[in-house]
Amino acid sequence: NICQRYGTVIFDVRPASQHSELSIRESTPLEPGVEAAFSRPWKDTALLVGEGWTPEQVRSIATRIVGEVFQLPSLVAFHQRFPWLCTSGEVGHQAAERLPVLPNLIVEGLYLGHQGHALSLGRWRHLVGVSHVVNLAENRVPSAEDGVVYLSSRSNT
Repeated sequence: NICQRYGTVIFDVRPASQHSELSIRESTPLEPGVEAAFSRPWKDTALLVGEGWTPEQVRSIATRIVGEVFQLPSLVAFHQRFPWLCTSGEVGHQAAERLPVLPNLIVEGLYLGHQGHALSLGRWRHLVGVSHVVNLAENRVPSAEDGVVYLSSRSNT
């Protein structure tokens, strides 16, 4: 899940000019043919952006990924669906604030989070357009964000 960036590593082999025009936040530009460096040895998922990936580069990344390796030739459709995960232009890259850790994207429009996400809802809900919340831990985590419709869980636990 790209929203959970601590489990996903993102590398981009597009030309530097394309990367500076539009990129996924916290992606690492990579020169064609250069092996990717990892800050920690194992990640859950890798997203490889661009069309210039050599089989050797993909294999070197796949050997250090526990889950799936996904390739995305272009960012146009991705940016249209998830604009808050992208930055554009030099000013955008310099001004891009670090995203809060977001909940898991289950299907488009449905996110699953824990009580930490609930307590920090005001920091990130505008990024993904949260309008309704089902709070499964109402007795532990208050439902107090203005402008959000809270629905009670049937179990009330």
